[in-house]
Parts: sequence; C-alpha cells; structure tokens
Amino acid sequence: MPLKSEHFITPIKLVLPGIIVSVIGLFASNYIFNNPKKNKAKATYNTWNVVRQFEENFEENSDLIPCRLDTFDQVQFRKDYIHLLEMTRQNILDLKDDDNIDKRLAAIINLKIDSYNETKKISENFLDSFLVVKKELSTGQYTPEEELAVTSYMQQNYFTELAHIINRDTAIITSILNDLTKSYIDYVDSFKVEQKTQLLKELQANVIGKWYTTDKVTVDIKKNGTGHWSQEDLDTDFTWKFDTSMIVKDKVTTRFSQLEIKFSNGGIIPLEIMKATAHIFDVYIKDAHGNFIYQSACRQIEVK
Repeated sequence: MPLKSEHFITPIKLVLPGIIVSVIGLFASNYIFNNPKKNKAKATYNTWNVVRQFEENFEENSDLIPCRLDTFDQVQFRKDYIHLLEMTRQNILDLKDDDNIDKRLAAIINLKIDSYNETKKISENFLDSFLVVKKELSTGQYTPEEELAVTSYMQQNYFTELAHIINRDTAIITSILNDLTKSYIDYVDSFKVEQKTQLLKELQANVIGKWYTTDKVTVDIKKNGTGHWSQEDLDTDFTWKFDTSMIVKDKVTTRFSQLEIKFSNGGIIPLEIMKATAHIFDVYIKDAHGNFIYQSACRQIEVK
C-alpha cells in the first residue's frame, strides 16, 4: 500500500526542515572542527617545531660529547658524534612521512637530510684523516710550528666545508618558510626562525670559571681578572681582559669577543670566543703565521 501523508505522525512539511537543519549543523561542525586547511597548518607548524627541536638537541649534545668522556678519546668521539648525527638525520627524515604536512615543508626536510648526509661524509673523512695525521705528528719528526700548520690547515678546510653546507640552503629555506607563513598565518604563528646570537654580556659572563680542554690544558679564569694556566710542561698564573675593539673593525673574520691572556713574561694569547655556555667554551687562536687553531673546553665543576 502506498504511503500517504496521514501515515506520518509528524507532517512532512515539518520533517524536511528538520533534516535540512541537521545536515547544515553537521556541515558547520565538520567545517569548524575539521577545517582541512587549519588541520594542515597545525600539522605543518608542529612538525616544523619538532625539526627545530631535533636540530637544537643535536647542537647541544654534540657540544657536550667531549665533556661526557672521562678522558678525551678521538676514536670514541668520532663514534659518538657520527651516531648522534645519524640519529638526528633519521628522526627528521621520519617526520616527512606525515601525510598531513604541507609538501613545502617536506621540501625543506629533503634539503636538511641532504645536508646531514654531506655533513656525515665530510666529518668522517676529517676525523679519520685527523687520527692518521696526529699519529704521524706524534713520531717527533716535526717541529711544533709544523704540527700547528698541518692541524690548522685541516681544521680550517673542514670548518669551511661545514659552513658552506650549513649556509648554502638558507635563502631557499627562508623563502619557503615565508610562503608557509603567508599561507597559514590565520591559524598558526610565523614559521620564520630568528637567528640566535649570544649576547656579549652573556658570552663574557659564561667565560668565568675553570675549563679543561680536549688536549689536557686547565685554564682557570677568575672574576677578578687573574687566572691560572696548567698543562704538562707549563704551570703559571696570568692576568686577562676582554677586548671587543675588533668586532666592528674586522670585515673579514667574524669577531665576537676576544679574551686576552697575558703571562708574567709578557707573552699574550688572544682567544677569540666563539661560544661560551654553562658547560662548554669554544675558542680559536690565530697565530703569528696566520694559522687558525680551534679548541673546545669543558667546564670543571668545583667539588666542595
């Protein structure tokens, strides 16, 4: 028997608007809470922040590798550094598998993965070669000046290559991040990354303390402008001061702050501070022959 209007308890003219309203409500709920563009914006932004966190962790932990070894061992350092590099690379690569992220972020991840691959390659080559050369230099057939020249040449080449790998994609990554910001600014904060620069006061304040270098030199820098230098064939006091006069004047070499150490015999060692934190102290020295010598040191905690 065909259905007639009298068979419905609720008149059809009332049912239809109810169905329409329900459908519209469902659409509104879905649009508000499952906005595809908003979801992609959040997924992309969150993934980008994870990438940045992985990279910050890599920098912090790679700095601390020498400080976690009881005695600095070049072979163990190589193993730990390459392991950390590879794990960071893999963790960032895994983030690209998220289908919800914008493909432009995936492009940035591709660039970074390529950089990690090249960094691993040149780091392995440098550390392996350095071990061979150090062994050869330890035979006593070379003068200290020759040792410094070879060490400086290898370090300088490595840091030049590393700086190129780190900086070469900066422009394109910045451009992509700007585009992502324009696309999703209605839903998330800016994708732009402010370059972190250690404040001069912070840099200089962190220098104070006792440091132990990877080549077994103890440098105690006291707040009152005095200090003590101790190594196998040298044990002496010194005075020190900060010199920032070259920060603006030197247009070729990046200058942060120079720590000028003066010994009682009048000899001076100018340490160019690259980084100084609560745990590590990185410097380089440019000697009279133009050699650049890079050095890392770990803070020694006073046991009371």
